[in-house]
Formats: sequence, structure tokens, C-alpha cells
Amino acid sequence: MAESEAQVARLRARVTEQEQRLERLRLAARSVPEREAQLTQLNRDYAIQKQNYDALVARRESALMSGEVQAATGVASFRIVDPPQVSPNPVAPNRKMLVLLALLASLGAGLAASYFFSLLHPTFHDARGLKKFTHRPVLGTVSLVTTPEILWRRRRGALAFVSGLGGLGAAYGVLLALVFFRALLPF
Repeated sequence: MAESEAQVARLRARVTEQEQRLERLRLAARSVPEREAQLTQLNRDYAIQKQNYDALVARRESALMSGEVQAATGVASFRIVDPPQVSPNPVAPNRKMLVLLALLASLGAGLAASYFFSLLHPTFHDARGLKKFTHRPVLGTVSLVTTPEILWRRRRGALAFVSGLGGLGAAYGVLLALVFFRALLPF
């Protein structure tokens, strides 16, 4: 019985080894078409490169022969009369107008966004406005007691708004100055 169990264990180990070998062979078989496709692509690329190389060699030989013919005959000589020039100013787009339109578009987008936000989340400053909006009677209101902390927050918010607006104006001015000075520079 011990021999039979040993033989069964050997056979199981052999089966496991054969299954692993079969799996390795299957993986290798799957990669064969991919390798063949790579080989085909490499051969195609090599043929194209060889064709381009042969064409360049032929053009070089032709140029050398035509140069020798010109040197021998001296019939034609070429000179550049007026070299091409590039305008220092761009043709399009008009950058000054583009900067102005970008500023106006951003201001318009900001105003539109704040308007739509106020439509989505309306606020009421007095009982009369609330009554007019809801068409219901208003039974009472709660007034806001203004403390020094609230006043400080309002001032800080106003200062942040004014500084942001000033920063936008400064950035616009710097950008506009760069566009104008760029147009004046020769390069």
C-alpha cells in the first residue's frame, strides 16, 4: 500500500509538472502571432527606410553630376537677388483686441454667474420684498444686530473685493503693456 501511495504521489507530481509545461507552451503559442506581426512590421519599416536611403543616394549622385556639369560648362549661375523677409508684426490674431475681448468676456461671465446665482438663491433685505416675492403675509422679521466683528468682516470683504478688482486691472495693464512692447521689439 505504501508503494502504491508513493507511486500515486509520483504520478500526481508528474501530472502537475506536465500541466505546468502545457501552460508554458500555451503561453508561448499565444505569443507567436504577435511576434510574427512584429517581424512583419520591422521588415516593412526596413524596406521603407531602404527605399528612402536609395532615393537619397540617387538624388545626391544626381546633384553631384549636375554640379560637375555646371562647373564644366559655366553656363548658368544663380544668385539670390532679394532674400525673403518675415514681418516683425504678426498677421493674426490682433493681440490688442484679443486681450480686450478676453477682459470683457471674463467680466461678462462673472456678472452672468453672479446673476444666475442670485436667481438660484434669492435674498431679501426687508419684509416688503419677501411679501412681494411670496405673495404671503409676513408675520414678523428678525433684525440684525451689527457688532464690531460683523463690521470688521464686511470691511475685510469689501477690501478683498477692491484688491481683487485692482489685481485684475493691474494684470490687464501688464498684459496690455507686454503686447504693446512685444509689437515694438524687432524680434
